[in-house]
Amino acid sequence: MYRFDNCVDMLEEWTEELSIHCGRPASAIASQGLRADDFSHDVELGLGDTVLYFRFAFCLVNESKGLLAVFSEHAGYHVFPAYNAWVCNVRKEWVYNWSDSDE
Repeated sequence: MYRFDNCVDMLEEWTEELSIHCGRPASAIASQGLRADDFSHDVELGLGDTVLYFRFAFCLVNESKGLLAVFSEHAGYHVFPAYNAWVCNVRKEWVYNWSDSDE
């Protein structure tokens, strides 16, 4: 399992993948980091018998290293083994939200 001491180390390790995902040059990612609008949807990640859900996040895959990286706006950046895993990008389409209704 990979361990990063801080978010900057993880951004450096995943710069190429981040550049492709975000549509910005790697140098911009390295110097400016990620922006709020990079976190456009939610991610559901399954690892064996465990399911994790990250709001305002995205997931990148590095098959050659056998790793998945989840970048979350509020819950930090995380790396997981790709073995026996699945990932689903969740786009919100509200059917009903009680908090939006009149009381």
